[in-house]
Amino acid sequence: MPTAKVTPKLSLRSAGGVAPPPRLSEQIDRGHGGYLLAIAPALFGLVGWWLDSLLGWAPVLTILGATYGLVGALVKVIMSYRAEMALQGDARRTVRNTAEGSHRAAAAVESDQAAT
Repeated sequence: MPTAKVTPKLSLRSAGGVAPPPRLSEQIDRGHGGYLLAIAPALFGLVGWWLDSLLGWAPVLTILGATYGLVGALVKVIMSYRAEMALQGDARRTVRNTAEGSHRAAAAVESDQAAT
């Protein structure tokens, strides 16, 4: 008697739960990277420009401030991305292991039934 092939789906629903809708703070956290990359260099550049005008220097602090803001924003975006990917990878591994475990249990039950 042919048995149906079970293919596990990689979703929270297949693990027995229902995926909750994303919170507003999660959505804002995921969407802030573009704004951060634009605002941080501009803000630090303006502070550098203000300090340059106070000290009478060439635009050294303006360039340093903008560079500092850009590097800081890039580090923040990259760290957020890596953390999110690690979280998603852990969730996928959990669902995959749960689905494989239930598939193995079903196969064991089928083999026991076939043996009797």
